[in-house]
Amino acid sequence: MSRASTRAFPGGILRLLDAYRVPLTGQRVVVVGRSPIPGKPLGMLLLGRDATVTYCHSKTSGLDEVVRAADIVVAAAGRPELIRAQWIKRGAVVVDAGYHPGKVGDVEFAAAAERASLITPVPGGVWADDDRRAAGADHRRRGCHDRMSGPACEPQ
Repeated sequence: MSRASTRAFPGGILRLLDAYRVPLTGQRVVVVGRSPIPGKPLGMLLLGRDATVTYCHSKTSGLDEVVRAADIVVAAAGRPELIRAQWIKRGAVVVDAGYHPGKVGDVEFAAAAERASLITPVPGGVWADDDRRAAGADHRRRGCHDRMSGPACEPQ
């Protein structure tokens, strides 16, 4: 990942949420991952937008319960399919910032997509399809399913 795309990654995720008009003020956001990019800076950006942010990681006790309470889940733990579909609250927004061999993310995508109002696919959501570049620097919409999918998919 290039240095420029690394810096842009958290801001790109925020721009993606803005493009789909995901409300942030007062929302419970759970960031699962403790890496310096994207988790920590994204959480700070979300705090700046008046979201209530909880940071967790793969060893958090009761992680399933913490995720269940979230209006928005950002999965950036670096563990394939760590976030199980049954942990996702119906109607939640899910941003999967993971990317692993086999083109899977940190969220159990197929089943989670049935519960989430919006969810980013892997690849194609926050990661470019072709080369694992963070897509954060350029979130021009290439089509709804390319960036987020779900019942609330069409940006305004």
